Amino acid sequence: GLNINNGSGSYVTSIKNAKPWLSAELNLDQFNLSLVNQLSPYLNLPLKVVSTLNGLAPVGELNNLILSWSGAQTNPNNYAIKTDFSRLGLNAYKKIPGVSNLSGVLIANQAGGELSIKSKKVMVDFKNTLRRPVPADQLTGDFNWTRKDNNLNIVANKIFITSPHLTGSINAKYSVKAGKDAYLDLTSKFSHGDVRYASFYYPTILGEQTLNWLDTSIKKGVLKDVDVRIKGNLADFPFVNKNNQPDSKLGIFKASAQLSNALLDYGAGWPVME
Repeated sequence: GLNINNGSGSYVTSIKNAKPWLSAELNLDQFNLSLVNQLSPYLNLPLKVVSTLNGLAPVGELNNLILSWSGAQTNPNNYAIKTDFSRLGLNAYKKIPGVSNLSGVLIANQAGGELSIKSKKVMVDFKNTLRRPVPADQLTGDFNWTRKDNNLNIVANKIFITSPHLTGSINAKYSVKAGKDAYLDLTSKFSHGDVRYASFYYPTILGEQTLNWLDTSIKKGVLKDVDVRIKGNLADFPFVNKNNQPDSKLGIFKASAQLSNALLDYGAGWPVME
């Protein structure tokens, strides 16, 4: 069985519009997420929520949890959650990045939510976007999102990261609309970066040939005052025309930095540049 201490809840069934209806609420002082699969059969959660939980396979601790859900008894589609969390771990699932050792506060419902992060020693896995999980000694910032029909909008505000690779901040807006390509509006500034770890941040959309050249050609270097600007549909990245020239009608991709102590091995037959 499942034992839960310091908690309360309610589960009410009724008839609404001539159909079975339920309304439920769960309040827990503390909950170990590794037990979520044991708890979910008792909650009659929406099928989409159960599927997502199975894919994410969450671990970690929830504190001061307030969870409610309601709707058709066979598949309730309204929910709300408010909780503090610590040492959160998630598998990368669909468009949700994987994380480990994340701490913060979550407030969300079926229409959107807010996520505030304040964490140390974190790993973030942008599966199918970046090739490797990204480590962070410190990660802070705020996210909010809205969802309606098949449209999703995400705003990342004042995301600060410091790691052995780089130190800096990111602000971004990401949106996906039904039948359209994902759109990104990103501005990032980094005070320093180590070129030896650049391969962690090359997006897979660059393609195998370009990624292989970057991996084998850029050997070392120190970056300062790094500015990156991306704006446009990601399907058009890096926003160049048929002549491989920047095309502002497609989007914006700009990157600037001061580079020192660099070593570039351009390729066979070319001299190594330092």
